[in-house]
Amino acid sequence: MTNLKEMIDKEFTFEPYDFEKSEVSGIPLHTKHLPFAPCVHIRILFHYGAMHDEIGKEGVAHFLEHMIFKGNDIYPDEKSIKNFSKDILLNTHNAHTGLFELVIEGKCLPHNFEKAIQGIFAMTHSPKLTVEGWEQEKKIIMQEAWSRFLNEKYIAYVKKFRDNRLANLPDRRRIISALGWPDTITKITHEDITSAHKKYFVKENMEILLAGNIEALGIIENIKNIISETADRIPNGEKTTPPFIPTEVDLPEIQRMDHTFSDIGVTEKNQANVSISYSFARINKKPGIPNTSEENLLIATSFIVQRLVSDVIYEKLRTDNNWCYSANANFYIETDFLKFNMGTSINPDHIDEAIEIAQEILEDIKKGQYEEKFEQRKRLVIEATLASEHSSSGVIDAALDDIMIVSEIVKERTVLDEFEQVQFDDVKKMIGTYLIPERAVIEILRPIMVDKSPQA
Repeated sequence: MTNLKEMIDKEFTFEPYDFEKSEVSGIPLHTKHLPFAPCVHIRILFHYGAMHDEIGKEGVAHFLEHMIFKGNDIYPDEKSIKNFSKDILLNTHNAHTGLFELVIEGKCLPHNFEKAIQGIFAMTHSPKLTVEGWEQEKKIIMQEAWSRFLNEKYIAYVKKFRDNRLANLPDRRRIISALGWPDTITKITHEDITSAHKKYFVKENMEILLAGNIEALGIIENIKNIISETADRIPNGEKTTPPFIPTEVDLPEIQRMDHTFSDIGVTEKNQANVSISYSFARINKKPGIPNTSEENLLIATSFIVQRLVSDVIYEKLRTDNNWCYSANANFYIETDFLKFNMGTSINPDHIDEAIEIAQEILEDIKKGQYEEKFEQRKRLVIEATLASEHSSSGVIDAALDDIMIVSEIVKERTVLDEFEQVQFDDVKKMIGTYLIPERAVIEILRPIMVDKSPQA
């Protein structure tokens, strides 16, 4: 069988993530020419998100995101901004707010790049933020909030679950998403919106990413000149508070949370949902500083463990026993912590058996079983990465995630080399250190068991 390092050397032919980093008007600028792209993809990143919302008024950052689409000094109302999206940005104009970021995005053909930059930046330096627009958006955002949170019973359950799993991450406990909570959204004033815009939409919090047909825009100095004409209107200010990244994530106080769907205020189902999650700290991670080599090895190992455990748990629960439609494992890199999860939607008669099997899988791997399957999964992860057919939007979005989570844009060749270095001993160590019984939170949501016997 071909040596993995030799295969990577032979098959790796294109690096999508070697962005060129420079600066324009004091704002970091990341550019990447993609020879297959006809368009230029634009992302304006603010290092400002829900974690910066005032306690008791969670949802301000997300509210502000809505408000910047209500009009500015170039496009005076929502309708004209929508037409700008259609005519210049190919109907791709959008924005999103996370816990740590607010991003405005779009794509354009190269000949429309200057108009695209002018229109997108106008949303940041001169949004109208009127009282009338605030009143309109509050109604819309409240509808969005209740469509997600359903009812007070469900909100109480979500808060209890997060308090248990993320006890020493205060912002994670108070905020589940940038949306905020229905009761905190009602407290957001028009002044909160205008104050947040003035405080956080400053050059010190910004980064600009461009990917696609960059060569059609000319040399980098031409691009900077186009951007600087409008970026100079962004004021200077203070950087936002960086994310709190704990050196340790506390063990959960409650390890088994077992409820019916009705208990938590959601619609009944015939199948039970079972999840086993493990939250653990990043390794020596500092805000704005790239990952340590130790953490990169842990992350590469965890992605392979995810594939290995997914295969085995699927075989045990679906193929061998026919208890469920699907079962899998997932690994997540968050800005402030790491998370591993095993989950399934399963016949409620076999909940405890499924949990026992999932835990046994981890113990068996830790004891040295499944080494051959590990080698197969490792090769598959590498081959799947080599086989990736990158889209320009996918490249720029992945680069954006890297800036937020890793503090640098990671080259794909670097990732491949890290996967290649993972050994089975690393897998056993990862499971034995982080996926331990004391760290597990078992969440069970089961249907109400109704007696269907014939009535007398």
